[in-house]
Amino acid sequence: MKKEQFVERGTDYTFDNGTLSVYETNCPCKNVEFRFARYMITLMLSGHKTIVTPELNIEFYPEMLFIPEKNTRHLIEISNASFTNPTKCLVLDVSPDYLKKFYLKHKEQCQEYNVNEEYDSTTLTHFFSNNQETINTFKRFYKSIKSAKSMADQLLANQILEELLSRIFLTDARQLLLENFEEHLNDRIIEKTVRYIQNNFKNKITINELAELYGSGKTKFFNSFRKNLGVTPINYIMNERVKYSKALIGRSDNLKSVAYQ
Repeated sequence: MKKEQFVERGTDYTFDNGTLSVYETNCPCKNVEFRFARYMITLMLSGHKTIVTPELNIEFYPEMLFIPEKNTRHLIEISNASFTNPTKCLVLDVSPDYLKKFYLKHKEQCQEYNVNEEYDSTTLTHFFSNNQETINTFKRFYKSIKSAKSMADQLLANQILEELLSRIFLTDARQLLLENFEEHLNDRIIEKTVRYIQNNFKNKITINELAELYGSGKTKFFNSFRKNLGVTPINYIMNERVKYSKALIGRSDNLKSVAYQ
């Protein structure tokens, strides 16, 4: 029977707070692309990959933890994979809601820890670690999720996940993971703001009012709204009023009444 060759074959283990994927490759390959929409925690278990981005050239070996840059094209080259020596890599996607809950639970402890002053958190885009305790914890989590068969097994896996995140949050990498739930939260607030406009556009709506709903200053709200929707808040309100006016005109010949409404 001929063995199947494959590049980046994935096996997913879904749990309450996210997904752990195992990617295997059993043949050489080049220029295989991947791109993550948010920050993922990855660990090389076996084999070797060369990962190239516009800014980096990374040799990814076993016993290395790597959080790749989000929304960036990564090209993988694997030169030595075979049936007897496949590469194997873990990719952990923790749900933004769980990250938020975890951070709020441990916020005081995290704030007491001073991240490395060599890093500028506003420009940090990726993270590496060869800390053996963190890597061993990641491996234990993989083993527990892979073999979980009962609620007790899931409970144990969640405890190990919390330990893993605790170790990562005591490094500069926490700046990256915080972005995952902050952006998720930002999306929800934008949706809430849009619903508010759609329900109240017949009345006077001010930027101050929307910024207060958004929970920020006017400038931050204005820039975030325009970035997410491609128009300013005032233009969005006007567009909603124009759409409503067109619908009214289609049902009535009385333009004065339409203008009044």
